Amino acid sequence: MLRMFAAFTLIAFTGAAVNAADEKPSADKLVGTWKLVKSNNEKVPAYVAVSVVYTKDGNAVATVDVKGNKQKIEGKWKIDGNKLVVTVKMGTAEMTDTDTIEKLTGDTLVTKDSKGKVDEFQRVKEEKK
Repeated sequence: MLRMFAAFTLIAFTGAAVNAADEKPSADKLVGTWKLVKSNNEKVPAYVAVSVVYTKDGNAVATVDVKGNKQKIEGKWKIDGNKLVVTVKMGTAEMTDTDTIEKLTGDTLVTKDSKGKVDEFQRVKEEKK
């Protein structure tokens, strides 16, 4: 279970965006809530739902829902060039994941990990009250 949880942690915290190929990603573009909609990573079965909230202060919270069993994972994030670096603590261990930011539109973000696995997220629109 811990191995699966760790895999979902790394997947859940992948995300960021770029408006055009020559633009650098910025923290302002990343802030918000993102939902995983497509992945070529075999470690993410179709019945797993992932969402990630990136805040202005560099915190992130991922929610991984496996058949109704929800886990929240907290971490810190930063953008370094076109890389998204996310660090989470699991017990006493600290894990860092770095992904390449491939694309950003107003509501789409795409990242690629070091093994070529691509994750696509959609921005979750805030409901107006």
